[in-house]
Amino acid sequence: MLRSITRKKAFTLIELLVVIAIIAILAAILFPVFAQARAKARQASCLSNLSQLGRAGMMYVQDWDEKFPGLSPGLRGDPVTTMQPYIKNWNVFYCPERSTVRRNCADPVTGAANSRCMGYGYNWGSGCNKCKAGSLWTKQDGLVRQVGRSTDNYDGVGLAEVANPANTFFYGDCNDDPRQTLWRDVMPGVEDPAKPGRDTNGNPFEPARHSGGNNFVFVDGHAKWFRLPGGLYEDGGPWVVPEMSMYSRTGKWENARVP
Repeated sequence: MLRSITRKKAFTLIELLVVIAIIAILAAILFPVFAQARAKARQASCLSNLSQLGRAGMMYVQDWDEKFPGLSPGLRGDPVTTMQPYIKNWNVFYCPERSTVRRNCADPVTGAANSRCMGYGYNWGSGCNKCKAGSLWTKQDGLVRQVGRSTDNYDGVGLAEVANPANTFFYGDCNDDPRQTLWRDVMPGVEDPAKPGRDTNGNPFEPARHSGGNNFVFVDGHAKWFRLPGGLYEDGGPWVVPEMSMYSRTGKWENARVP
């Protein structure tokens, strides 16, 4: 009888290389998709945080004779700390996309410096340090009004003074440290044109937080993402949202100090 000899088949080197190449191509296609999905999840978590801040802010307003939070001397993060009794969770004040640690950022529980910085700012108004008139402290068209000439003492405005709650910012993504105020110069994605790699507050530049844009919550409670337009606005300051009137409680872009 003839004995049949069976031979075991194995991959050739070329076949093995083809399989490896296919796996590498699939990984190159899928990994960015997975990273984008995780980024979208963090963006959704950020919107949820801001929605909670908006609801807490309105509870504060109802409890305090329909006045928004102010800023008192010595309470540098006052609009944030005044929200804490209504939220009871410090994690809500941290954007999940921001892990920045700085010397002047303190842990809200322990007070330890060199801690992770918070990620949200309170609507200070449409002014900025780099504007032609340097109107950050004086324009006061946001949710606070300057008391005297102090840059550390602001009263919250009344709810009735907000002309269009659905189009007026309450909180939003911001890099202001350690004071959590929403102003244009330190918006994520804004770089000082005179100092590449730095924001206009002198800190290291941080890009726009979420897919080339930033998140905001409005006085009426709805939260929304806006792409960062980039460039300069008519007052010479950074152009950070499609409609600059969204900073103003009057419902329109203001060119002068609001009483």
